[in-house]
Amino acid sequence: MDVDVQDNASPWLAEQALLCPKRMNTALKSLGWWMQKKIKEGIKNGAPGGKAYSPLIPDSRRRLIDQFFGNSGRRGNDGRFLGELVKAVGYEKPGATERYEDQTLLVGWLSKSAVELGSKMELGAQIPITEKMRVPFLAAGIPISRKKRSIVIPARPTFDPLRAVLVPQIPGYLERKMQSYLAGNDRRGKKTSYRKYRVRTS
Repeated sequence: MDVDVQDNASPWLAEQALLCPKRMNTALKSLGWWMQKKIKEGIKNGAPGGKAYSPLIPDSRRRLIDQFFGNSGRRGNDGRFLGELVKAVGYEKPGATERYEDQTLLVGWLSKSAVELGSKMELGAQIPITEKMRVPFLAAGIPISRKKRSIVIPARPTFDPLRAVLVPQIPGYLERKMQSYLAGNDRRGKKTSYRKYRVRTS
């Protein structure tokens, strides 16, 4: 998501963005943290923005498939619709790019591999079926017809549903932060992690 401070900003907020750019960058950092948190919550809940994801393969069957390929199969999906992708949601920190001089915030996948896999999840995909794939699916009680040539992964939109819910809340969030900073409550929190996550795409 590309968030511009000028979008739907009140005259007061637009003025503060010009008069106090450093404080606005601090407010943007807080906004990025808040949006990241909401996005991760939506993914983990399986209904970002209140729009439920398409259902997963039942967990018991997923375990059998995992075990066939030598994995423990102990955890299965555990309701994790996007798997480790949830770890790759983040935002650009103030100073990470010159775009912050324009008071623009980028929120989304942190790495190229996450963008690639996340796009497949957002839009859906088709995976060609190989002979090696048919056996574990049969063992899991999901026989695949010889006539079937691909498995369809249903689209599971994340960012569009969340954009509709989060973007209208942005001006109010920034205004509250700026008012708090102007009142002297501008102590900055410490960054807890600088990690960049790589997400497997195959």
